[in-house]
Amino acid sequence: MSVVLDASIVVKWLLQNPQQEPDTDKAMQLVEAVVKGRESALQPPHWLAEVGAVLARTSPETAAEDVVMLSALADGRSRLVHVGDDQVLQIPASGANRRRAAWRAG
Repeated sequence: MSVVLDASIVVKWLLQNPQQEPDTDKAMQLVEAVVKGRESALQPPHWLAEVGAVLARTSPETAAEDVVMLSALADGRSRLVHVGDDQVLQIPASGANRRRAAWRAG
């Protein structure tokens, strides 16, 4: 089954603030299912622009960094991995340098 990760779900996952975003727990479970491969995800083509617009209003201090991280995920070369209790974004290094860079994703 495929699920749609629209802007509302992505924002809930990024902010992880149940007081600000109702149903954060459901969004977290859905993203977790996608990350662990239990569900496949579809996204509308305009999802990143929508998420960026919401983040600019609700979390301006982290909006730019969050959009860059999401853009790296969207390019298909990066993926979310678990490090302890955290999810991090694993970004392949370019060129001859094959070290991996991790970016906290939530």
